[in-house]
Amino acid sequence: MSTAASRRSPAFRVETALWPQLQAVVAGIAVLSAAALLADLSQQLPLMAWSAVPLLPAAGLFAWRMARIEPRRLQWDGQLWRLGPAGRDEGVVVELQLLFDMGSMLLLRAGRGYRACYLPLARRLVGAEWGSLRATLHAARPAKP
Repeated sequence: MSTAASRRSPAFRVETALWPQLQAVVAGIAVLSAAALLADLSQQLPLMAWSAVPLLPAAGLFAWRMARIEPRRLQWDGQLWRLGPAGRDEGVVVELQLLFDMGSMLLLRAGRGYRACYLPLARRLVGAEWGSLRATLHAARPAKP
């Protein structure tokens, strides 16, 4: 007889993809933040604030490039999470942490410390594996790497 503790979630893999809409949102927030900073600065140093206005597009471009999501492959083998480049079977064992679950979108943190990366995922980008991914994230107890 199998118990809940002895059952394992089945293996699966998820490919992450480029998400230009998310990049655009991050770039827009960066430009709005920089504009708010300049508006505040214009109260004290108006000449300096106006001379920095041409830097707003540079802030947006920088944020666009920094928000780029590298395509990756996230795999659950039934015991451990692995993360690697998209299109390859090998990947390094990572500790996965669910930060936000908004139903149709997830934000995951893979790795530890300064080597961690963030994986924003959306149901429409993941496809058929979405249910398996969410169920495994909430129920699976990975082995210690």
